[in-house]
Amino acid sequence: MSKMQETTQQMQHQEEIAKHQAYVKQFEVEKVRTDHEERRKTMGAEVKQHQERAKFEDQLARRRYDDQLAQQRHIQEENLRKQEESVKKQEAMRRATIEYESELRHKNEMARVQAEISGKLVFSLVIIMCTV
Repeated sequence: MSKMQETTQQMQHQEEIAKHQAYVKQFEVEKVRTDHEERRKTMGAEVKQHQERAKFEDQLARRRYDDQLAQQRHIQEENLRKQEESVKKQEAMRRATIEYESELRHKNEMARVQAEISGKLVFSLVIIMCTV
C-alpha cells in the first residue's frame, strides 16, 4: 500500500509538474502574444507618427512656397510701382520740355515781330525824314 501511495503521490506530483509546465507554456504563449501585440501597437504608433511628420513637413513646404510666391508678388508689385513712377517722371519731363520749347518759340516769335516792327518803324522814320 505504501508503494501505491508513493506511486499516487508521484503521479500527483507529476500531474502538478505537468500543470505547472502547462501554466509556464501558457504564460510563454501569452507573453509572446503580448509582445507581438505591443510590437504591433508600437509599429502602428510609429507609422502614425511618420505620417504626421510627413504631413507637417508638407504643410511647412507649402507655407514656404506660399511665402515665396507672396514675396515674389510683392517684388513684382514694387517693380511695377517703380516703373510707373519712372514713366510719370518721364512724362512730366516731356511735358516740361514741350512747355519750355513753346515758351522759347513764343519769345523768339515776339522778338522777331518786335524786330520787324522796329525795322519798319525805323524805315518809316527814315522815309519821313528824307521827305521832310
